[in-house]
Amino acid sequence: MSDIFDEVEENVKADKLNKFWDKAWPFALGGSIAIIAMVGANSYFEDRAKKENETNGRAFELGLKSLEAQDLASAREKFGELLDKDTGFASLAAQHLAQAELEMAGDTEAAAKALEVSAQGEGALADLAKLKAAYFLADTKSLAEVEAALGSLVENTGSFGALARELVAAKAFEEGDLERARSEYQALTLRLNTPQGVQQRANEALAVLPVNTASNEVEDSLPAEETSAETAVEDPA
Repeated sequence: MSDIFDEVEENVKADKLNKFWDKAWPFALGGSIAIIAMVGANSYFEDRAKKENETNGRAFELGLKSLEAQDLASAREKFGELLDKDTGFASLAAQHLAQAELEMAGDTEAAAKALEVSAQGEGALADLAKLKAAYFLADTKSLAEVEAALGSLVENTGSFGALARELVAAKAFEEGDLERARSEYQALTLRLNTPQGVQQRANEALAVLPVNTASNEVEDSLPAEETSAETAVEDPA
């Protein structure tokens, strides 16, 4: 008798399992399809990214060969293809295109323009791009324009920041702003991490700058009577 009840119980369990599966199988199938689709999509995008990297790598290599061959038009074409790409090749291409513009065309403004892509990033390569662009512009642009090219780089506590501040000081001296030049050079001598070469040049620049042009101007503007009176007080004889 117990066998009959056991058989009935097994049939009930099987019936419940079948009903559950009838309801659950569409969800299980959908989940399986979703997993397969995700794996397939991931594989597709990985393959696509790999092919794109290979294409960018070939373009970069051709750009380097153009530099070696002194072919400016080809260098502009190959490196130019990479400037709009959201990859590491864009920043490197900008650096090399700037080199091509400078060395083969002698065009400092075009060289600085090429570096804009690299300067928009972060890290040492971006800082280098800002510094190089400012140096390219220094001979033809104003102090304000040079500072705009440097951006916040002068506040950088590393070597690039020291070189940026030195460039600002030199440009200020060139434009006759001796107080600004002195201030920047003095700041370089006080920085603990200023490279030795930069610090030495800053000290040499300070040695040739007038001690205090502002006080000299005030003294020169004093009336002759006041000056002679002060002399008489200092020297009664």
